[in-house]
Amino acid sequence: MINTAYNRQFNNAAKYRNRLVFEELGQAQDDEGNWIDSWLESELGTTNAQIRTIRGNEYIMAGANQVKVSARINMRYRKDVEDKYYELGEKLRLVLKQPNRPTRIFEIEYMNNLEEKNIELELIVNEVR
Repeated sequence: MINTAYNRQFNNAAKYRNRLVFEELGQAQDDEGNWIDSWLESELGTTNAQIRTIRGNEYIMAGANQVKVSARINMRYRKDVEDKYYELGEKLRLVLKQPNRPTRIFEIEYMNNLEEKNIELELIVNEVR
């Protein structure tokens, strides 16, 4: 018997309303021809996801106030994303660009294949503002 409530929960397209871009840390040349570390758009492209804030912390670092926000991002399962995360680790991040709003950058702390059912990925991320 199929659990229809479970399937409705994960197949509801409306909950994945945020369009996120994957970026990975790579090498790029600057105007002078020097190779520098730079965030480049990943071959993973974009994904639709749900962003839910968990908690926020404010701290003072070198005289500047910073806010660290932890969030939970849920997206449909993608094997390529799971494989790339285990390959790159902290060299992979997500970026949310919205018109008339500042760009938000999420550093991935942990990835979880919910219930190992290959239906949804849950990412625990930090956003430093």
